[in-house]
Amino acid sequence: MADTTDANGEFELEGVPPGRWRLEIFRGQGGTFVMESVELNVRANATRSVNLTDRQEYRLEVKLRDEAGAPLPDEQIVLACRWMDAIHATSHAVTNSDGVASLTAPVRGPYEVVQVADTGEAHVLARDVMLPSDALDLATTASMRTRTTLSLVNADGAPVKRFSVRLFDPEAWPPTAERLPRARLFEGTTETGQQVVTFTGPGPIRASITAGELGRYAPPESAHVVLDSNSPEAVVVRISPATASPARELVGHVIDESGRPVAGVLVELRADRMFRAPKLAVTTSDAEGRFAFASDVVPQDHACVRADFVGPWLPTRVLDASELPKPLTLVARRGGSLGGQLTADWLEAFPDGSRVVARWDVSDGEWDLGLVGGREGVVASDGSFAVDGVPTDRAIQIRVAEETWQSIGAADSRAYATAQAGETDVPLVLQQARMLAGSVTGGQGYVRAIALDANEDFRPIPLGDDGSFRLENLTPGRWELQIGYPAVLRHVVMAGETSVRWDPPDVAYLDLATALPDEPMLFWSMLEGETRLVSE
Repeated sequence: MADTTDANGEFELEGVPPGRWRLEIFRGQGGTFVMESVELNVRANATRSVNLTDRQEYRLEVKLRDEAGAPLPDEQIVLACRWMDAIHATSHAVTNSDGVASLTAPVRGPYEVVQVADTGEAHVLARDVMLPSDALDLATTASMRTRTTLSLVNADGAPVKRFSVRLFDPEAWPPTAERLPRARLFEGTTETGQQVVTFTGPGPIRASITAGELGRYAPPESAHVVLDSNSPEAVVVRISPATASPARELVGHVIDESGRPVAGVLVELRADRMFRAPKLAVTTSDAEGRFAFASDVVPQDHACVRADFVGPWLPTRVLDASELPKPLTLVARRGGSLGGQLTADWLEAFPDGSRVVARWDVSDGEWDLGLVGGREGVVASDGSFAVDGVPTDRAIQIRVAEETWQSIGAADSRAYATAQAGETDVPLVLQQARMLAGSVTGGQGYVRAIALDANEDFRPIPLGDDGSFRLENLTPGRWELQIGYPAVLRHVVMAGETSVRWDPPDVAYLDLATALPDEPMLFWSMLEGETRLVSE
């Protein structure tokens, strides 16, 4: 039996026979992750309150070894949850010299422990792992490792001393590969004429080589080679105009969802797929929606483009031209708009350049279409703002851009407003940042500050040699200084105090190194004659 909580957090399950039942609370669309489990003894119709514990972080230690028992270092491990035949990754780590990796997750599971190669191949080592869990000792085989030395020569056969190498994913993913988080693929620059590249997995993988400084790709100055596990230990790549791929003009058009051309759209040619990648060229679609980039600016081995849709059109990411329909087509998808009012009572006017950020959820299908889940809006001097090009079928979260709240002295309160497209009076009240300064005498262990009256996480407190500290950009209200983990000593202060003095008593720490039962246990500490509940 299942039900979904309403806006008040209430649910109703009918036809439950008497007896002991386990109630599982899920988070995510369709119940993706087990968030918490509660045992209930049902005897008759009744309303039961289920109190969720505070947010916590689960940690899982994984040790990898081969069949002979030797540790496997430098292996990429992912803690992932599978839902509807798709992987939702939650944590990524690399094993140390002892073959040990520490993974963290915010919910209990169930999870898969997956070994991932640089080239994307995934090998599931354990399934249905629920947290908390004892450390896992798993036997597997070491990832296939390829080490190749690349050298570069010009058309005359003379060695090129300085060149850069970048590894890229293959154009077609192998059937065993899944889009799991991995370490950044190899990048390097050499001054000696030789560059050693390494990667794990069978491949193939593409090495893009650029002579001289990294910059625009041009046929006489760049080349590429495809590597795999069968590649020789040394590969010599020749840059020659006679053998280089001919430069080509890149042409395309911009249309809307009904196929009509869209004029006046700014189209960018990017160096790679990263959002902040350098722009190689910029052009604008004409009255028939067409655009073109000259052959002298188009990369030789790959081209990435982005349409800078403004106004009512939904924003898009940088796309690889090889993955788009031919002829090259960029589709504009219409959205809506919303507006509202920022309030900052300590400001006479908002400075020029103030902005808000709108965020929303994007499905896998929308991401494959090139859509992204964010857009910025301009804030006027009176605090009014407008955001165009937002979805019309889901909630939009509005926050102040980081550069804006820093420039106006607002607290990083994580304050946000939720709105729908079409709303014109969305309110968002900001708080002025506060400072906290003073000293903690004799403080030992981990010292931090926790916001009690605002939706903030904790702030670590770096102490000077004399115990002094200073924290800035705090939200107004109460803050609790804590020592130890979990917090053994606590001291409440108000944001804005500049002469805090805390003299905590000495504390003896007790390390428990025994197996604990599965049910919750309470730990108590005795401090200066007072018994306190430390943690659950």
